[in-house]
Amino acid sequence: MPDDHSPPKPPQALSMSEAQKPELISTGDAARACGVSTQTIVNWIRQGRLRAATTGGGRFRVHVDSLVDFLKVSGFEVPSELRPGPRLIYVVDDDPAWLAAAKRHLAPLGVVETFPDGYKGLVAIAARPPSLVVLDMKMPGLDGAGVLTALRNDEATRSLRILVATSFEEETALARRYGATAAVVKGSAGKLKEAAEKLLAE
Repeated sequence: MPDDHSPPKPPQALSMSEAQKPELISTGDAARACGVSTQTIVNWIRQGRLRAATTGGGRFRVHVDSLVDFLKVSGFEVPSELRPGPRLIYVVDDDPAWLAAAKRHLAPLGVVETFPDGYKGLVAIAARPPSLVVLDMKMPGLDGAGVLTALRNDEATRSLRILVATSFEEETALARRYGATAAVVKGSAGKLKEAAEKLLAE
């Protein structure tokens, strides 16, 4: 079994969707990409050779850009799953009509997935972090403030881009206080696309 000083083996295919390049992956997926053990990946993280975030449960999530740079420096081919591709955008809102409109207008920016409530959105984000979350503030059950609090309290999603789209002007300031990257008032899906495009370019 290779130790933390062993050179990486040629990368293997990862069991991830090819729809987009994720920003964070598990240590197991990173290990398969490098052809080493999961413990070796953990050792490299602790030595500062790979950048990683830590989940609320204390598990590492490896930054893909760091892993890609590591593979390039080591002279190995970067797996197709980790190469740049369409961005993943999540829209979390309880209004079906708004979800449909947002998906239609944001489609040119990447792969858009929609979720009808905060709980389902959080589960999806934990499983596969997107490049951008578009979030409503007023939702039954777990509202936008609850989603923002959960995401900003987790190191793995603390820097995630979150665009709040709300029907009420006064809620834009509230959204920013809870940690939204930006906030817009619903009214024009074109304005939503413009704001999303700006965040994705940062």
